[in-house]
Amino acid sequence: MLYNIYKQYHYSPKALRELRDIAKALEQKVLKPTNLHGTRWLPHIKQALEVLTSNFIPIFTHFDHIRAARAGSAEVQGRATNVSKKLKEYPFLYMVFFILDVLNVLGQLSLIFQKDDITLSHLLDAVTTAHQSLVELKSSNGEKLEKFISDVDVQNGTGTYCGIQLNNLQAAENFHQNRVQIVEAVTDALQNRFSAMEQDPVLKAAVLLLDLSDYPNNRNDLANYGNVELNILIQHFHAILQNAGCDIAAVGDEWKNFKSRVFNHRKVLIENYFKVQGLHDRFKNLLMLIEILFALPLSSAACERGFSAMKRIKSDWRSSLQPSMLRMLMYISIEGPSVEQFNCIPVIHRWWTTGKPKKPGFNPHDFRRGPGEGGRSDSEESDSDNE
Repeated sequence: MLYNIYKQYHYSPKALRELRDIAKALEQKVLKPTNLHGTRWLPHIKQALEVLTSNFIPIFTHFDHIRAARAGSAEVQGRATNVSKKLKEYPFLYMVFFILDVLNVLGQLSLIFQKDDITLSHLLDAVTTAHQSLVELKSSNGEKLEKFISDVDVQNGTGTYCGIQLNNLQAAENFHQNRVQIVEAVTDALQNRFSAMEQDPVLKAAVLLLDLSDYPNNRNDLANYGNVELNILIQHFHAILQNAGCDIAAVGDEWKNFKSRVFNHRKVLIENYFKVQGLHDRFKNLLMLIEILFALPLSSAACERGFSAMKRIKSDWRSSLQPSMLRMLMYISIEGPSVEQFNCIPVIHRWWTTGKPKKPGFNPHDFRRGPGEGGRSDSEESDSDNE
């Protein structure tokens, strides 16, 4: 269904022009229907559904006009008949808006995974939150579905949506079973995908050490807190710690002092232990282990952004960039400040004062001025050249 709509307007400029003319006559804005197949399947499907729901009236009007006028080839007429019929089905529209609510939950989880500063504890909490939100959709309506139901005008057993009469309103009692099946399929997929992460002893130990807010408020409970998890981490990263010059025998004592420090200074963030020199020297061996935990890769979003940056920088117009220059430009693009925060004055000053040649025919020490402004005219320049 979604692919048929995309195909209609992607391969036919005439059809897209007619759609825009209809939207203009209806005083509405229209977006070009998008393809639902792509590497990032979640945003592709979500965008395709959002375009369908936002352009519902122009799209239905256009396909219904093609069906009634029998315009185009047999393939186009068959597609128009199928699409216009589907868009009048209440069960179809109901499930479209329900799927949008499901995709919104998954989209929020996906955005959290794409953050550079995401921690393991935050990630596991986000997965649990997404699971809870999905389970709620079994019995309660999401934002998109609730708005759709409220926009349907039901009178005498018939309903209209955006002025279009809908069919099969009586099938509403079968939706609950379909909703439960969809939600259970999605939650099972999440469980299979992240169950190993949630049950891994090393990752569970890392979450316990890094989440300072969960440290006990009682000194007796604090005494044995995290000792078993610390030993698990030391054994797992023993070779790495040794190669880094860590005094593994001192980690235990530093862990006791670290818990005491957290107990008395709960508002201090764990990042400050790396920034303050006195704290860094006091817990230097323990912080080597914590630094490893911070470096655990939680997603491949950073790598994907690197590939995208390389594609933007080394384009067909700049295909001869040397690897060293490409590496520096990628570093600036990925790790550098934003355009709003970047101070360009030092860069311009260095470019202006360097001895390297500028643009051909450009003298950085003499602005080009017109005649009568202290500069030489083109005729004077040509005369001086002839002399």
